[in-house]
Amino acid sequence: MIGSNRILRAPLTLALAMVGLGAAGDAAAICSLYPKEFQAITAVRIVGNAAEIGEALTPWIASETHGVAACGPGSWTEHFLYEGTSSEIGIYTEGGVTYGVYSTPMAGIGVVVRLHPHTAGEPSGWPGGLRTGHTHWVNGRTGYGDDVYLDQRLSIRFIKLAATVPGDKNFSAWRLLKMHRVTTSSGRVAQTEEHTLGSFSVTVEHRPLCHVQSKTVNMGIAFFADFEKVGDGTPPVDYSVDMECEVDAGRANYYLEPISPVVDKEKGIISTTGGAVGFGLQLLSESGSVVEIGKAYPFGNSAADGRRTAAFKARYIRTESDGSLLETGRADAQVRYRVDYP
Repeated sequence: MIGSNRILRAPLTLALAMVGLGAAGDAAAICSLYPKEFQAITAVRIVGNAAEIGEALTPWIASETHGVAACGPGSWTEHFLYEGTSSEIGIYTEGGVTYGVYSTPMAGIGVVVRLHPHTAGEPSGWPGGLRTGHTHWVNGRTGYGDDVYLDQRLSIRFIKLAATVPGDKNFSAWRLLKMHRVTTSSGRVAQTEEHTLGSFSVTVEHRPLCHVQSKTVNMGIAFFADFEKVGDGTPPVDYSVDMECEVDAGRANYYLEPISPVVDKEKGIISTTGGAVGFGLQLLSESGSVVEIGKAYPFGNSAADGRRTAAFKARYIRTESDGSLLETGRADAQVRYRVDYP
């Protein structure tokens, strides 16, 4: 859990705590969609006893990137809509984003889907929680020049819904979503294509576990003047995270599961609450490199039973470009360290 702060016009008190996601364009086909099957998720191992009901069982598992649309000059007159095609059996919320939960062949296990569409290499800004009956839209190309492509990566994550049963299952090809090309001015759907997820195997097992220990880290005082522009932040503060591991737990990875809404998943930034506006908290490794939200990393070098410790850093960072919108006050944030078993 990332903790509480008060941002004053001069000092900023920081704390961190941890706890154990136009009409003419129609005829010109300004954009064209492609049907796609996403693959590269070949085999998944799930430790079924590693979470409580309602919690995630795995980190986000990413597919390869695919080009799903080509857009020519002027495609700002079109946008894309995404919607799931399967029936939801529940919902799952993480980091301020709500996902539809879909059924799987494994007893007690559901799956959620996150999409990462981007144009010309730049994020679209859509957080990508796939739902059925809820459409989400992404802008087309906003400018002129050569053709560009809308690339897309999808990630899946398994959620515990009930008691799990060890064993091997095959996840057959899944009709995942529909992608619509829409004329922005009229709202007319000009083209629709389906995307599928290719088949893969899943092994569910039960095993000895590691348990993350809760902790609060006091990050001290920072000054408002430290945040002159977006990306500026406080000097990183060192802290450690401990795991207590059962006998024969073996190697363990960790990944970050946001409780506070995510500002930038790849840069490891989550938002703050409590009065301060325009700031986030960035999570770093011991070396100072970014810890991406939802991505699994090795937890230290120890495979021994008992307590294991890994070192980290955190800093507060400015996320709002308009200085007139910055507000001082308390700044709280939360993140959970979760265990993954490689």
